[in-house]
Amino acid sequence: MNRWSLLLLALSTAHGLSKEEIGELCSKFPNNTMTIGMVTKGNTQLTMDRWTPTLQTYLTSKISQYGCATRLVPLEFKSYDSMSREGLIDFIFPNPTAFQEVKDKYGAHPFISVKRNFGATQELFRFGGVIVRNSKKHANINTLKDIKTHGKNLTICAVNPNAFGGWHIQLLELIRAGVDVDSHLNVKFLGNHEKCMREVLNCTVEQCCDFGVSRTETVERLVANGEMADSDLFTLDDKMTALNFPQHITTPLYPEWPIASLSHVPRDLEQIIAIPLLAMEKTSPEAVTGAHAGFAFPYSYEPVHQMFMALDHYKTGQCSPGMTRQSEFPKQCEPCDSGYFSSDGFDCIPCPIGYFGNGTGQSSCMQCLEGYTTEVSGAKLGECAIKSTDTTSVLIGTMVTAAITLPLFLLAVYKYGDIAQGLFQSLAAELVELVVSLFLDIGDVITDVIACSNVVQDVNLEKFHDAYVALTVIGFFVGLFGILFRARTTWVAVRDTSNGVSKSGARRVTVSKVHLESTKPVESVIISKQLRIAKIQRDFVTASINFGVFALEDLPLGILNCLIVIFYAQNYDPEVMSLSSLKVIFFSLSFNLVLCGLKLGSLKRMMDIFEEQAHQIENLKVLDQELKAREERREERRHAANAKPATDTPLPPLESNGTPIQNMSNRLTTKHPETSVQPF
Repeated sequence: MNRWSLLLLALSTAHGLSKEEIGELCSKFPNNTMTIGMVTKGNTQLTMDRWTPTLQTYLTSKISQYGCATRLVPLEFKSYDSMSREGLIDFIFPNPTAFQEVKDKYGAHPFISVKRNFGATQELFRFGGVIVRNSKKHANINTLKDIKTHGKNLTICAVNPNAFGGWHIQLLELIRAGVDVDSHLNVKFLGNHEKCMREVLNCTVEQCCDFGVSRTETVERLVANGEMADSDLFTLDDKMTALNFPQHITTPLYPEWPIASLSHVPRDLEQIIAIPLLAMEKTSPEAVTGAHAGFAFPYSYEPVHQMFMALDHYKTGQCSPGMTRQSEFPKQCEPCDSGYFSSDGFDCIPCPIGYFGNGTGQSSCMQCLEGYTTEVSGAKLGECAIKSTDTTSVLIGTMVTAAITLPLFLLAVYKYGDIAQGLFQSLAAELVELVVSLFLDIGDVITDVIACSNVVQDVNLEKFHDAYVALTVIGFFVGLFGILFRARTTWVAVRDTSNGVSKSGARRVTVSKVHLESTKPVESVIISKQLRIAKIQRDFVTASINFGVFALEDLPLGILNCLIVIFYAQNYDPEVMSLSSLKVIFFSLSFNLVLCGLKLGSLKRMMDIFEEQAHQIENLKVLDQELKAREERREERRHAANAKPATDTPLPPLESNGTPIQNMSNRLTTKHPETSVQPF
């Protein structure tokens, strides 16, 4: 018993199909004849000559005992879809491109695939494609990436826009290499594989082919026929050695052409077709005529499906669920990271609280078991933990934050000025104040950025995202300006310290009318106080700038943080919401409150000092008027003295009103009782 008989006996026994039952299945087709449509590769007559002996003559001879027959019809690339849709064929023998389309549209089911001969002993179950150039031209182009660099405006010749081995798989490899085919290359379709190879070598068409595309085995067949030498063509990115494949190849390997049944064909008839083809010897006359090695069970066509998805994503811009599109060319689709998912093929978003991602490329997330949740969104496998049912955590956190920060806030506003007025008189304390304030400002900016990052990643706070990002950006630049201003102020103070100059520019001096009798000239007192006033004015400007930073940075973010806390307090649900973001918000809010208090206190202190100095300015104006009056009286006395006869008796000292002092000794003793002075 031969191999064909054994297979038929085994299959018939397994499924219990009688000869009459098989005949009844065939009787549903016109003339008991099942039609097999074969997609041609551009040469219809050659295709029919090679495959009619196998798929019509041989098959009919094997199944005629059941009253069944087959016939082979050619299908062009533009007709296989309509023929399949209208049910004019029962089985289809397509290239992988046509098969994937018919499978997706009409439910075609592959059950066997062809084997190819190569050499005397090798049988190939898979194939690929090549991209070649003339070995004597474009010597600087050896890889597909070289086309991107040196192949601008060159011409590539392919078989057909719908050809799998003659265009699709090569197109995908060009895209992966970063070549934008539409704008980088001129594409011409010549109709068949052999012509693409010949035109690269001989260039008889109007526009020469700089590169040629074909399926594997084409170059080897032309070499075997004596039309060219193997060295005439150079294969770009040749993977022959890497894939351990006996033919030149540029692309990955894909499964060979299948034979598939359409949806209206009973699955039992697949077996009637498959058994004779699986039993065919590669040395049979039909196999030799068809240049094939028989048939085998098919490989998985998932690589074909993935290839078409990639091309479709490239053309349409949309990826499959679980994928997202790259931002730069070739803009291929790539899987979402673990912990993220994409249900529409556009953006990858983190898994919400209570869900986790089970690996990469997920279109949805898995929910944690009952009683478990995740701390943050975007959790991965193994990150579910026992959930907390204490819904009062938010309120407790709010109360704790208020209890700690509000007293500090009030102390800073109402007591900071009084304490600092005496504390910051020394230069060292002033430097400490400036340095601490500088680091607080830096910490404030960093805290705001961290809080913004947590809020944006929390899907439950989505309605706050835009406002928080906008205020954080504004606050960042305003805070940066405040930091630079504070750093400059600190540097000036350090520089003055090294020069021995106090922050105020002069020692504090209490100004009153008694200075008129001081041994220090009154004019210097006025100048000293004017310097003091100018410095206080500059300090007031500094405090005003700090207040402006507070108004633009700390106050808006503080208000927004309060709104988020209120939102959590009203909507907290441990099933879907995490406290991790709220913890950062509490910390940021505490920082905001303390800094607000310090800046308001600093402004209040400077306003008090400025008000005090304003009164002293008025005193200085009065003092200046009195000085002018005194000078006028002195001038009058000098004129009077010059008018009298000269005498040797010195003029007595004068009072401030111009009258002579009667007893200078008593006056000095009264002013300085601890000093004994003899009368004149």
